[in-house]
Amino acid sequence: MKTVLSLILLAFSITSASVDTARDALIETLNSVGCDGEQTEIVAVKAENSYVLGLDEDDFENIESAALASCADGGRKAVVFASDKKAARKIYDKMWKNFEFPACDASDAIIFLRSGDKIAFFKGGDDDVEAYSRAFCDAFGAEAMKMLKNPAKKK
Repeated sequence: MKTVLSLILLAFSITSASVDTARDALIETLNSVGCDGEQTEIVAVKAENSYVLGLDEDDFENIESAALASCADGGRKAVVFASDKKAARKIYDKMWKNFEFPACDASDAIIFLRSGDKIAFFKGGDDDVEAYSRAFCDAFGAEAMKMLKNPAKKK
């Protein structure tokens, strides 16, 4: 898995010109792995519900748009567009450093990615996390990546 993630990081210079919002980027990522992004329930994340991303309302002064998809298997996928690269680095660091798996979480892992002003996280089974990460990196690249394994899911 580490080798695959290292290879994903090598493709960090690719960008997509077809997306203007976090919702568009999330739909593009979902579609890339064979999930119909248009048929998936995606919610816009605003300051008042920022806790779903591990952020607080003050963080939203540096966020242009944010979107979250929750899946039936308990997995979550999110994309955030920050106001600039500096804000993206700060938000990315806060998201992964403050994340903790709930005791009842069935997910194997979560991966956080950052590319320019975009931040994404994908939580779910190992194979799903890898597939979504690859799709995001193919579309937008990755300048930073952090994967956390669920400590309750010992193999």
